[in-house]
Amino acid sequence: MKLFFIICCIFFLGTVCCVGQVVDTSVIENSITDTTLKTLQFKNIYTNILDSNIFLQYKGTPQALAVSIKIHQSKQSFFYLMVALLFILGLLRTIFSRYFSTLFRVFFNTSLRQNQLTDQLEQAALPSLLFNIFFVFSGGAYIYFFQKHMSNGRGPLNWNFLLICIASIAISYFVKYISLLFIGWITGYRSEAKVYTFVVFLLNKIIGILLLPFT
Repeated sequence: MKLFFIICCIFFLGTVCCVGQVVDTSVIENSITDTTLKTLQFKNIYTNILDSNIFLQYKGTPQALAVSIKIHQSKQSFFYLMVALLFILGLLRTIFSRYFSTLFRVFFNTSLRQNQLTDQLEQAALPSLLFNIFFVFSGGAYIYFFQKHMSNGRGPLNWNFLLICIASIAISYFVKYISLLFIGWITGYRSEAKVYTFVVFLLNKIIGILLLPFT
């Protein structure tokens, strides 16, 4: 009897354990199934949002955009060039203030071109020469930057081409000055050639000053 009772107890306990294992396995499977369904539902919602958004273009054709490295262009040379021109003009304006004011008075008043103020300008050889040199540099800088602007130039300051522009103006006006002196000497109209040369270089001096804002 005792042996039979022990065998029945062992059988009963084994059955209970098996049933417990079956129940636990079914619960886990149900939990996994629910989690899978929820994941699929969330994925469907997420996919619908991506498909319906016109800004994301989730299913659109990928586009490859070319990347260009920005090249830094220093403008310090241009800055120092303009500072140098302004400094030279200010220096000439300070040292030859009387000549500077007389220059504009004669230029804007035609009746003064035949009086003593004109004679004062003609006798001031040094300031006249310096203002003519300033016109050469100012005009050369203007021509250089004008050409660079028209050709959409974006590179750094080309000092060689700038010097070519300055030298071109200097050579052209030097040749013109020599030609006027030669024509006045060979024709005998020296005074007329002298007056014409004075008017030309008076205009050049004013142009050299007024070109700075445009440059």
